[in-house]
Amino acid sequence: MTELSVRPVAPVDIDAIAAVHLRAFSDSALTSLGAEAVRRYYRSLLAPPHDAVAIVAFQSEQLVGFSFGGLLRRPVARFVQDNRFFLATRLLARPWLLVGRVMRSRTSLGARLLMHAPPAPAANPSTRSFAILSIATDPAFIRRGVGSALLARMVAEAKARGFGQMHLTVHKSNAAAIAFYEREGWARHEGPEGWDGRMVRSVA
Repeated sequence: MTELSVRPVAPVDIDAIAAVHLRAFSDSALTSLGAEAVRRYYRSLLAPPHDAVAIVAFQSEQLVGFSFGGLLRRPVARFVQDNRFFLATRLLARPWLLVGRVMRSRTSLGARLLMHAPPAPAANPSTRSFAILSIATDPAFIRRGVGSALLARMVAEAKARGFGQMHLTVHKSNAAAIAFYEREGWARHEGPEGWDGRMVRSVA
């Protein structure tokens, strides 16, 4: 089997990233808005004011996974604000989305795009938390080490930037994803009202 390679995202990768997203997250709110909405979302993460770390994994010449993280400043709110007219036309063209199962379960676009908004940056890098906003593997390449390779690279990137902790959010019903993260050294973070899907790990 050809070895996996991981590298930073380039603008030319966006179409392939969107295609993987559509296959990996077929029931997400963002997917329901169509491929162009997905492309716009990931492009927006690469633009200021975000300080994003974005990587892709390749098997031979095929993009098989990706991850976006870092210090992302209200990414969903900014995406919606910057694309409000486009998104409005998407909803007008697909009014059933407003009452459909996907949208009913989300009070706002992106509330379940895999992550909560990251905390505000702190002055000391070691006290900041490096957010993993999204991580995806093409379903055809599940259990081939893609997710582990992406996570390992993200941990290395967080460490190189002086972060002391990382966090992500997983849907509480996704038992397979939770088990995967726990095998990779992540732990559930209990809040005042119990566990809400947030997982953390230290950067050592």
